[in-house]
Amino acid sequence: MVVRTNETLVMAKDLTKVYKTGKVETAALRGVDLDVQAGEFTAVVGPSGSGKTTLLNLIGALDSATSGDLTVLGRDVNALSKRARADMRLHELGFVFQAYNLVSVLTAQENVEFVLELQGVGDERRKRAREVLEQLGLAKLAGRRPGELSGGEQQRVAVARCLAQEPEIFLLDEPTASLDWKAKTDILELVKRVHDARKLTTLFVTHDLSALPIACERVVLMKDGIIFDEGSPADLLNDDKLAQLYDMPVAEVVKRRGEAALI
Repeated sequence: MVVRTNETLVMAKDLTKVYKTGKVETAALRGVDLDVQAGEFTAVVGPSGSGKTTLLNLIGALDSATSGDLTVLGRDVNALSKRARADMRLHELGFVFQAYNLVSVLTAQENVEFVLELQGVGDERRKRAREVLEQLGLAKLAGRRPGELSGGEQQRVAVARCLAQEPEIFLLDEPTASLDWKAKTDILELVKRVHDARKLTTLFVTHDLSALPIACERVVLMKDGIIFDEGSPADLLNDDKLAQLYDMPVAEVVKRRGEAALI
């Protein structure tokens, strides 16, 4: 894995994404500008339908922009072939989604080994997979299949599979959305530890403010396909700003934040 410093790894300019269903067009992104520096931990926050996942999918070379410029790791993503995009996802971009996407017939270790096999890693893939599982405290689960694991354990294996790729950019899309409070906090602590230890550049998408990792240094607020605001968590995660973001009275925001704190 290459550790970069003092570089802008993601540069998006006037990024637009329009989906067409028959004659109906829906703009998921409407002229988004965003730069992400090497080593940053950035959270992208906003209500459902605000464009968060669409933005992550474009940065992660899973989809193509309708218009605008997007450079990731020094490459024009919009100009890449399908094969080049796939190679980028396999070797340089690590994904963790809400759905764990583990292969049900493979054990936890075999799931991690599988991505290494796709990378072309030879005989050492078993050792590398085992090392990653041990680093994340999952060695005792190595021989279990996904159906024998809890949701939180499955998500930890998904993180291990991602890290085995040794990505430069860590992309997480609502990774705690289907987990209970204990599993959610375990994953958030794990993500922070991984980011710090591996000096990754991390983009964490969520609609749930209680799911924001404490490692988060910067928050990007999205609403209606645009970047509503961006800055430090201390400056942006206040009741007035959140009331504007989620279109609800300040009193309701205060109430909900209080309820979340009691969980």
